[in-house]
Amino acid sequence: MCEEPARKMIELLDKMLVSAAKASKTRVSNADVLKRVIEIRKQLIVKGSADLVMAWDNFFESAQKSTNPEDVIKAGETLFRALRKSMGHDDSALPFGMLTAIYLQAEDKHMALKSTKGG
Repeated sequence: MCEEPARKMIELLDKMLVSAAKASKTRVSNADVLKRVIEIRKQLIVKGSADLVMAWDNFFESAQKSTNPEDVIKAGETLFRALRKSMGHDDSALPFGMLTAIYLQAEDKHMALKSTKGG
C-alpha cells in the first residue's frame, strides 16, 4: 500500500483506538468516520493486499458490533500489522499489542498488551 493511503488509515485508526481504549461515550462522529473510510476504501480496493483487506473488514466489524473495547484494540493491532506487512515490515519480534499500545496512555498500554495476547 502506498504511503498516503497508509497515513490516512493510521490517522483514522488513531482516533478510533484512542476512543475505544478510553471507552468514552463520545466516540468519533459517524460523519467523520464515513468520510475517512470512503477515502481509504478507494485506495484499499486497488492497492491493498488480501491480508490488509481482511484486517480492515474485521476492524470495522469489531468497531461497529463489539461492546468490548478490547475487541476493537485487538482488531486494530491486527490491522496495524497487516498494514505494516504490506509495506514490507516484519513485526514478528514485536509482542502482540505493542503497535496499538504506542497510541494509548500508560495505564491503557498495560491493558492493550495484557488483553490482546495473540492474534
